[in-house]
Amino acid sequence: MGDEIITTRNDRGLLTTASGWVRNGDRWHVRARHPDGSLAVDDAAGRGRLTLPAGYVTDHVTLAYAVTVHKAQGVTVDRAVVVADDSLSAEALYVGMTRGRRSNTALVITDALHSDHTPFKPMSARDVLVSALQRVASEQSAIDTLRHSLAASESLAVLKPRLANIDAQVAQYCPPDHTGELEALAIRRAHIERHARPGRLTRAGRDDRRRLDALDECRHELEAAQQRRDEWRADHADTLRYRDEIAGQVVARGTALGVTAAVDQPGHLLHLLGRPPDDEPGRARWTQLAGQVEAYREEWNVEPAQLHARPLDSTQHRQWETVTATIEAESRLAATNCDQGFDRGLGIEL
Repeated sequence: MGDEIITTRNDRGLLTTASGWVRNGDRWHVRARHPDGSLAVDDAAGRGRLTLPAGYVTDHVTLAYAVTVHKAQGVTVDRAVVVADDSLSAEALYVGMTRGRRSNTALVITDALHSDHTPFKPMSARDVLVSALQRVASEQSAIDTLRHSLAASESLAVLKPRLANIDAQVAQYCPPDHTGELEALAIRRAHIERHARPGRLTRAGRDDRRRLDALDECRHELEAAQQRRDEWRADHADTLRYRDEIAGQVVARGTALGVTAAVDQPGHLLHLLGRPPDDEPGRARWTQLAGQVEAYREEWNVEPAQLHARPLDSTQHRQWETVTATIEAESRLAATNCDQGFDRGLGIEL
């Protein structure tokens, strides 16, 4: 109990309480282990809970703190350790050494086993890492490898789950914000005090004083709770700054996708939205809508031909509905004065 695990195979038949389904690479927290070997788990990103059957656990579950480099792509932790040997590639070393927010450590294996048992000089840790940096797994140049690695790190398919994971942790552990309650309480107290009836010896005066005292007691409790929240946020300032950085990258990526779409004008967007208008406000609106569509496609790896398909995943479905509803409303608004010869049809099931 309490372990963090990873599921290694998609299974749409295993649904969470939030109508999500089990996917390859999802991370979970174990709540209980049953006698038959099944596991009761909570999704680490806050997408609900379910019970993984014993057969699935045996074949398709692994502990999350020790995974392959491939499985570690897109994962961010406080401290990361990569085990490096003389077979490691430059791509794998890059991924392994960029997972940790606070520290990234390489444990280098310098001993080697030779089948012929001939004497050899062990490599130094530095030599192993230098060799890894020179070993490209694919036939790409170093520049292409770096470009692709950076592109992957900027993808919404990586950034959005990372942001959701941080948000889920903050929502779970950060005390709630009572700012609104304190403001409403101050307004109510000021009103009562302004209309309080004079006299401490009269029944009306005593009633008003009791109301004010009760409000003051409630205010002290809320202020103490707010203080605990402020202390938690101060203790986790690094995490909150990192969360804001990721959120900023998500917004910037969506904007960039819209700008790129306005320049390239791909066919599926012309079919959905028509050509970008010539006027500046209309073109800005077109770019914003195109960015929403392309952000949805990038996050969920959706091909243009699959935009009409209603998603099964609850989180994806909510985003799909938002995008399609927005585009449909825009299309209806522009239908009366559209004279560019394009049929603006969503082709999406609403």
